[in-house]
Amino acid sequence: MARKRRRSEAVSAVEPELQEGAAVATAGSGDPPAEAGAPSTVAARRPAPPPPLAGFVLSGLLIGALPFWNGPVFVVALLLVALLFLLYPYRRYVFLMGTIAVIVGLPQIMLWRTGETEMQNYPRLYWGYTVENPTVARVLEYLAFSFGTKWLLIALGAILATWFQRRFLVVSFSLLALALAVQFNIEIYSNHKFIHIWIILVNLAVAYAFVRLWRWSTVGRILVVPLLVSMTLGGVIDLFPIRNDGHFAYKVQGDLLINWLLTETKPTDVFLTHTSVLDRFLLAGRKIFYGHAYYAWSAGYPTQQRLVIYKRIYEGRDPKEVLKLLWDNNISYVAIDGEVRHNPDLAHLNEALFKEHFAKVFEDPDGRYYALTVYKVPTKEEFLDRWLPGECVPPVSRPAAGAAQSE
Repeated sequence: MARKRRRSEAVSAVEPELQEGAAVATAGSGDPPAEAGAPSTVAARRPAPPPPLAGFVLSGLLIGALPFWNGPVFVVALLLVALLFLLYPYRRYVFLMGTIAVIVGLPQIMLWRTGETEMQNYPRLYWGYTVENPTVARVLEYLAFSFGTKWLLIALGAILATWFQRRFLVVSFSLLALALAVQFNIEIYSNHKFIHIWIILVNLAVAYAFVRLWRWSTVGRILVVPLLVSMTLGGVIDLFPIRNDGHFAYKVQGDLLINWLLTETKPTDVFLTHTSVLDRFLLAGRKIFYGHAYYAWSAGYPTQQRLVIYKRIYEGRDPKEVLKLLWDNNISYVAIDGEVRHNPDLAHLNEALFKEHFAKVFEDPDGRYYALTVYKVPTKEEFLDRWLPGECVPPVSRPAAGAAQSE
């Protein structure tokens, strides 16, 4: 029984090498490798049946759908497909998958780059990621500090792996090179996506190294423990930003403001509000003219131009000019609450102008919504017959119909 078990283990150890040899023999021609386990002389003459074509077509369609979901992930996928085409068999299938991905994804990229954005200036070479004064030594120091003992396990996994497996590790390192050498938009910090995906891929080598160390001997198991603990502690540290981050909650069902927005305003109406990443206006499905600028700014949109208009409206002294800006930007409502009143970008807020010349349609005297007041912007038709050249906008004498009061 012991001899039979040793023979079975020997055959199991030889089988991957046979498969690797078949893959290497056919890699240069682009043909698929031979069936695993077959003798090498036969494997070179009898290739394995081709993989299902539908899987490559579906993968190409999924990759092509990525740009509007996450542009950097689309770039990563195309890079991996290109390198897999160069280093692995089934090249005709991989080429078909990449072609489908480009055909589906390229129109989205072209649409994404249209308009007055900074995206036309990217991608471009930018060495060092976020490292200040990015010399080669400082970049290596950053990588050593960021991933610590993981580098030892990556190296060990690469040494123990077969050439077939090692090529995949080479492919994964292209993502790290991409993060360190190329800038894809105005915000270099967004390259962290490439590093995160790279970590997921190289963790395969890390896990393989752990398994081989554990199976090696008692010494290997002793080495596994401190390495595993050090890597785990590095992950625990990454949880602290989540723990220390703020949070907020909104009541949706039965909320007075949300009910008013849903019943008294249209989904196409645009609101001028405080610069929040999320509020009841957005939760009710309404558009805001200028919110939290980070995401639009990082995509290359001219948020600074919006901020200038935003300030000119809230700080305006001429009702006629304010009204024209509101019309030109299709703004239907102006909201003023505590966030607006304490916004450092609005040091000269002129709330009195809106009180005098605009209809108040929602008020929050109880302070449920940070002392919110919503003003309705009059349409051109409502004032067309009352305007004369050089005259100011006449004051509104009474609230518009349907004005809401918070209970």
